[in-house]
Amino acid sequence: MDRPYHVYGGLQDNSSWVGESEYPGGITSSRWENMYGGDGFWMFVDPTDPDYIYAEYQGGEIARVNRKTHETRNIKPLPHYQEGKLRFNWNTPIHVSPTKSGTIYLGAQVLFRSRDYGQTWERVSPDLTTNDPEKQKQEQSGA
Repeated sequence: MDRPYHVYGGLQDNSSWVGESEYPGGITSSRWENMYGGDGFWMFVDPTDPDYIYAEYQGGEIARVNRKTHETRNIKPLPHYQEGKLRFNWNTPIHVSPTKSGTIYLGAQVLFRSRDYGQTWERVSPDLTTNDPEKQKQEQSGA
């Protein structure tokens, strides 16, 4: 664990950031690192390699980011051929397993699981929604 520990989080309209929990003389804006764009939401440290984080912004956009180099690899699951758009929530649920190396869960209308750091995804649930078209007007409502 880092000492001082790091704080990870997102800011609406202002990306995802990481900063130290303390710094001599106080924490100024220059002590924060911008890690990923969009409306910042969830960020998780990879429990097997603290040099990597998983960061997410609206609509299921998720990436594995190297904290040192800022190299970003987008890892969002893709729909099946001719399936149409996956239905991710504005602030998509994400979970990184603390015990299974490389395992990530991501929610759309189905629950996705990756066991290889987001390289590939499998569906581990059926459609968990009512699949009601009247409730699927995210683009028309501005999310």
